[in-house]
Formats: sequence, structure tokens, C-alpha cells
Amino acid sequence: MNWRRFSIRKAEVLAAALLLLLSGCQARQAAPPRGGNGQEGLEAVLYLYVGVRDNTFDLDGYRRDFNQTFRVLEQQFRQVNPRTQFVVQLYPESSLLKELAHRNASGLGPDLLLVTNRTALQLARAGLTRSPQLTPELRRELDPATLSRASLHNPRRLASLPVAQRAQLACFNSSRLQQVPTTLQELLAISANGNTVGLALDPPGMFWSAGALGANEALQLAIARRPLNRDQQQAVVRWTRWLQDAATQQKVTFYGNQELLLEALSSGQLDWISCHSTDLQRLQRRLGSKLGVAPLPDGPGGQASPINELTVIALGVNSSASQRQAAEAFAHFALNPLVQRNITVSLREVLPVNRFVTVPAESSMVLKAMLRAQQQSRQTETIAALIHLNDRRVQQTQGLITQLVFGESTPEITAQRLVRSLQSQP
Repeated sequence: MNWRRFSIRKAEVLAAALLLLLSGCQARQAAPPRGGNGQEGLEAVLYLYVGVRDNTFDLDGYRRDFNQTFRVLEQQFRQVNPRTQFVVQLYPESSLLKELAHRNASGLGPDLLLVTNRTALQLARAGLTRSPQLTPELRRELDPATLSRASLHNPRRLASLPVAQRAQLACFNSSRLQQVPTTLQELLAISANGNTVGLALDPPGMFWSAGALGANEALQLAIARRPLNRDQQQAVVRWTRWLQDAATQQKVTFYGNQELLLEALSSGQLDWISCHSTDLQRLQRRLGSKLGVAPLPDGPGGQASPINELTVIALGVNSSASQRQAAEAFAHFALNPLVQRNITVSLREVLPVNRFVTVPAESSMVLKAMLRAQQQSRQTETIAALIHLNDRRVQQTQGLITQLVFGESTPEITAQRLVRSLQSQP
């Protein structure tokens, strides 16, 4: 897919940047950012790269939402920085490593990147981005576990600045599915009763079921290249056996990636899928009031283990002094507590990373489901931090699971090969 560069007036692009970060609709008025540099604020032209998933479902939907938000967001940021301008370019996240290496070598790299945490860690390890600076006040406002996920551990430094968290959830067609499954047993039961279920073959989309089968600890040890004892090995077998059982169900279909799942649900081919909170706006445009949202089902081995992605701001290495100052001001603006709360309540598609922001869960079933996903995901933080988009173990895992669900391997052999693959060098 060709991704065209576009530049529009600063108000529209500022809105686009935050909108692409949050994939949502209209935000309420928020407080102005902290800081500033006198009455006229910071003056700079900032180049911003925004990472999107490959083959993004309803990409035009992102662009159609621009005009719904830019006026409010422009007003807030321009209160202290009216002379900051933005130029935005979209890239598939899987292409950013190569693209940024090429741009940086020419001295034309971006000042800011809005990407997932996994991509930001990959870029930082390659020396393609610089570490953001945090004031003591901002550091206190971020949960230590969130900061750890966004940090390189050798040497220890921040790779990016977290600004939002998207939750992995269950999405379903409520006109066809009257009782939402809360366990893996119930999920297979609804397929036996005629409802169509979609599961993802890509590792970020399938790992949620590992915790429900008690295999999450074993997989995290394998990814960290540590040995597994017999019980942990058997836990991986229980997980691969469940995947095989699911594949034998007539109404369960495995799809190659998340975007295919979204398209299948929105077109009526499926009744239930795993999804992310930032998919909800696009799905609702297609399904309307029929879109249902719930936490992912637990299982006999424990809670579901969703991988909740952090959306982060990474900083480029080719910026001038004024661009560096303005880029960090923009990143800090996104962490303002009132901005974070208004984004959460208005969009209902992301959770705040500022730990002093309270989410009114009872005001929305979606927010309640997202908070449940946040609680479930605490057990998968190691997996989320260690696997990035271009990690060869991701493709190897998907290949092994594909062989399993198509009957070309057994659960026992798949489990052995999967552990060996995860224990190999990334």
C-alpha cells in the first residue's frame, strides 16, 4: 500500500496526530499543557511519523474523523504554543525500522513518532530514537510498571514516553449473540450452537488464551530464554491442545491477522472475535448498535492474558534545539491529567497512563470491560515488552500454530517446537 505524505495547516495536523494516537471521535475541552515559553510559546515545525498496522481496516475512517476533533485540540495546545506547526506522515509500523534508518542517515528523520511501545523499543535498540526527558513530577504520575515497559534495560533508559493504553477485548454481534461467553468452555459452546467465532493466528492476537489455560508463565520464561520444568511444559501442551480443539469446531475460524478479524465481524461473517479498544470506533461505523464489547474469557488455568498495547511518543535524533524543546512539550501535553481523563471518558477507546486519573467505570460498559482487561493484562507485561513486530520469533510462532490448526502437527510436537523457538535469539 502506498502511504502519501500530507501537510495541512497546523490546527488540522495537531488534531490528526492525537486522533491517530487515540483512534477516536470527538474529545471534550481539556486543560492547557503545563509549561510554555512566554506569551507566544514555542516556535518550531515538527515532523511527526504515525505508525499504523499493516492493511489497516477502514483506514479512511481515521481521516474522516479529523474534523470532529481538531478545533478543540488546536485551541488547547495553541494557548501557549501558537507558533508550533506539524507535518505528519503515516507509515506501517513494520516498515518504520527501515524507513527511519534511511531518513536518519540523510539527516531527515522525524522529530516525533506516535507508535506502539513494541515498535518504540525496537527503534531505540537500533539507536534510531533518543530518550525523552521526564521531570520528577511527570515521573511520579506514571506507574513504575508502565515506565519499565517503555524502558530499555541495558543500558537502563526510557525508549519513549507512554501516553495511552489500548485494551485487548472481545467484540461481538449482539443481535446474534445473546449470551456473551465468559470462559473458554462457553466460547466453544456457542460455536457448537451455531455462532461463528474468529481467532487470530498472529501471536499478539492469540496469546490471550494462554493465560486461561495456565501457560502464560511458561511462555514468558521461554521468551526470556529460561528453562521450563515439566509442569510448565505440560501447561504449554494444554494450550496447544485447546487451540487444536478449537480448530476442529465447524464454526471456529482462524485468521492470519487482526485486520482480517475486524473485516469479518463487520461484514457479518463472524459473531465473536478478539479486538482492541482502538478498533471500536471503526467497528461501530459498520455495526452500529449491534456491536457488543466484553472482557476476554477466562479458563480453567486462570485469567485470560490479553496483551494491552501502550501507545507512546518517541523522539527523533535529527531535531534542532527548538524542535527538541517543542517535541517534548507536545509529549508532556498528552500526559496532562485533565487531558488524559477527558480523552478516556470522551473516546472510551483508551485508558490513561497517568496513574492519578480515575476512570469512571460504572459510567460505561466499555470502560468497565477495559479496566477488566487492564487487570488481566498485568500477567503479560513481559511478553508485551519482549516481542516486537519484526522479531523473527513472532513469524516462527505463527507458522507453528498454523501447522497445528491445519492438522499438520500434534499439540505435543507443537509445544516442544514453540518453546525452543521462543528460547532462541530474537
